[in-house]
Amino acid sequence: MNASEQLSEVRTQIPDVHEVNNTAQRHDQTRQSFAPVQALGRNEAVITGLQKAMDEVVKAQDHLHSVSDRGSAAVSQAIAGISQDVRRLQREVSNVIHNASSGK
Repeated sequence: MNASEQLSEVRTQIPDVHEVNNTAQRHDQTRQSFAPVQALGRNEAVITGLQKAMDEVVKAQDHLHSVSDRGSAAVSQAIAGISQDVRRLQREVSNVIHNASSGK
């Protein structure tokens, strides 16, 4: 076997450079898609979700106050009861956030 035949045989045994690069790129993309979830960790993702929920509860409470200011006495009284429930919900969510952040 001469040198050119040996070189040809070695080339067929070595994977194509483009194939290797494509495989590496697919693995990198997979790693990148999981990176944010892995970087945050489960508790941090939960805490972030709870904080977003708390923000929305605060917005809801603001809307209730706005409606209460414009509504009749009966509407204002009904909204006062709802507002108490919303404050209770805020305390409960706050407690869950605290427990999750302290690892409980």
